Amino acid sequence: MGDLKKLDIKLRNLQAFYSQALLEEGLNKYKSINLKFDGQIVCAK
Repeated sequence: MGDLKKLDIKLRNLQAFYSQALLEEGLNKYKSINLKFDGQIVCAK
C-alpha cells in the first residue's frame, strides 16, 4: 500500500478492483496487488 497518505482513495480503488477485475480473472491469478501509486493498481502475475 505504500504510505498511509490517501488511504481512503487506495481502499476505494482496491474495492473497485475486486468488484470488477477479480470477478472475471479470479484472485489466484495475481501474485501481488500494489496500491502504492496514485490513480492506478499494479498487479503482478
